Amino acid sequence: MKVRKFISQHKKSATAVVVIIALIVVFMMKGSGRTSNLVEETPAFRDIYTYKSFVGNVEPSEDTSVISKVSQQVTQLLVEEGDTVKTGDVIAVIDSSSVEQNITKTEIALSSSETSNSYNISDAQRNYDNYKEALDNGLNSSLNSAQNTLDNAYNSLEQAKEDYDTTIWRVDNGVDTSTQAQYSARETAQAAYNAAEEKAKSLQEAYDAAKKAYEDAQTGASGGDAVSLENLQETYRQAESALNTGKAELESAKEALEKAQSDFAWAKQNIIETKQAAIDNAQTSYDTALKNYEVTKLSVEQQLESYKAALDKTKSTASTASTELELQQLKDSLADYTIYAPCDGTVTELNITEGGMVTNGASVATISNLSAMKVAINVDEYSILDTGAGSSVKIMIDSIGKSYESTITRVSDTASLNNGVSYFEATVDFTADEYVKSGMSVEVRLTSTDKKDVLTISADALHYNDDNTAYVLVKNGDTQEIRNIETGVTDGNYVEILSGLEPEDIVLVAPSAGSMFPEPGFGIGGE
Repeated sequence: MKVRKFISQHKKSATAVVVIIALIVVFMMKGSGRTSNLVEETPAFRDIYTYKSFVGNVEPSEDTSVISKVSQQVTQLLVEEGDTVKTGDVIAVIDSSSVEQNITKTEIALSSSETSNSYNISDAQRNYDNYKEALDNGLNSSLNSAQNTLDNAYNSLEQAKEDYDTTIWRVDNGVDTSTQAQYSARETAQAAYNAAEEKAKSLQEAYDAAKKAYEDAQTGASGGDAVSLENLQETYRQAESALNTGKAELESAKEALEKAQSDFAWAKQNIIETKQAAIDNAQTSYDTALKNYEVTKLSVEQQLESYKAALDKTKSTASTASTELELQQLKDSLADYTIYAPCDGTVTELNITEGGMVTNGASVATISNLSAMKVAINVDEYSILDTGAGSSVKIMIDSIGKSYESTITRVSDTASLNNGVSYFEATVDFTADEYVKSGMSVEVRLTSTDKKDVLTISADALHYNDDNTAYVLVKNGDTQEIRNIETGVTDGNYVEILSGLEPEDIVLVAPSAGSMFPEPGFGIGGE
């Protein structure tokens, strides 16, 4: 690792030294023909499966509390804990004699209290109707003035936006007079860069061809023509010189293009800022007009409400509506003295006794749906990215030796802190059978990876380049070569191979192998 770090920091000055050292190592290993310090391994097809585990306890997902709406004595209790009930079944009856007495008194008071004040009602009704009619017919001057101001401000804002869009289009298409020079310069620089790039590509091809011809001639030069070899070497040198010149021209064209692009962007930004300022001013005017309109509208509506309130008050004092309402409420409250089951389920908790007192707002009983269960789990912050509503999980209950497939139904948006780690509460709902009991301990498994029959190698075989790409050492006859590969998922022991290896390849594994070979790019057996 220290050698790799040194090379990456002093790559130019160390290249020659590293090449010489690597050639000596390869030569020594090739000469000896031994690889006793390396273990051979062939890629193999395996299943890679990983999961994350969480723990929790089973509890009913649907608990319904039955709440009393009155305070009085329980005269009848019709269920016990553990009873199964249906929606609408009577759970208890509460003494309603006091309410029945109040109903009788109110009926007597209502029949004897008749008042009439039709004049006041008529006057209040007329004031309300006249103001509402003017408002409905668009005759309110304050509201009309505010609306006109708002419409004008809106039109100005839309015009500023349209002017912005038109100007930017003209700039981008080279027809805006203030930026035509920068636009043309950018287009010219782009064309010059494209030409230089094409030329450099052509010179690279010529260089590659000359280099190959020269190297091929060297390989078979033992009995060849020395003059031809010398000519090929000269052609190779000339191609290399031309390539270097082409690269310099390409770099110069690139710098010119970047400057032209920068000049155009700067000119365009100035125009954008000017047009945006116009939009901002128009937006401010529109916002002010909108606020004034809303204030005026609110004032008008409040005035209408004041007329309505005066009318309602007059009707209330001139009628028996309040007494009738009181009587109806008393009659409606009689239903609260019989407590019904609000849903199907099992009575898991009973908090009242026959002859005892019940309090308004107190829980009388709890009805649970024991076929629909849930598990609450805490997901740590390092696992939350892979966890969400709909994620498939398996619920393992060791105490009964059974498992259940389900999905996560909810994940909290806020975390709680425990020992410096943030945890998010998640809920898993599942359909239970008769073996599952509330309170049982469970393990919830969330699948992270489940890949079948993929090509793999052991994790120990991997080495890494400076850019964090992976490579392995592959046996090539009596020598080794560095092979760049693309990796997929891992279970810690084996790693999926996406590309770079075949099943018939032989990979050499050694804990210190990475320190014996330079990174690819130094010319030792790499691809």
